[in-house]
Amino acid sequence: MKKWILIMMAMMLVVVAGCGSKKVEVANIQTADLLVKMQEAGGFPPAGEGFDIVNLKENADIASKLNIDQSLLAEGIYMKALINIRADEIIVLKAMDEKDIATLKKALEDEAAAQQKMWENYLPQELDKVKKHIIKQVGPYLTLIIAEKAEDVEKAFDTALQPAS
Repeated sequence: MKKWILIMMAMMLVVVAGCGSKKVEVANIQTADLLVKMQEAGGFPPAGEGFDIVNLKENADIASKLNIDQSLLAEGIYMKALINIRADEIIVLKAMDEKDIATLKKALEDEAAAQQKMWENYLPQELDKVKKHIIKQVGPYLTLIIAEKAEDVEKAFDTALQPAS
């Protein structure tokens, strides 16, 4: 009888522990503000100084070129060098719904592949930067980072999304 009670208690602990799992909590930050933090970490100049910044919810042409369905976005922002002599690019997206994350991630993967193909034929010295791109998802936020200091930019992304304690 004691064994039976112990088995039942162990099963209850497993069930309770399984129910205790929850979604990752993240800070609610606008993608434009998140991009600013990422730019600072990567050593990029302020907006308008050599880089174009585009709101992907407002610019259907650019969103379409990136294969991003605007209806899947709560927010989205895109930073790209004005002159095509630098491969640096940052895209920050916030998915409207959790079910859309895989589709948005695929768009970022496709963009990274397109950039790699372009730079291997255009300016091969920028290709290494593109090959070391980072695609990351934290909660509803996704990012594509192509930068010299990609790891520093990624850390800024992670830090900015940590909920206040």
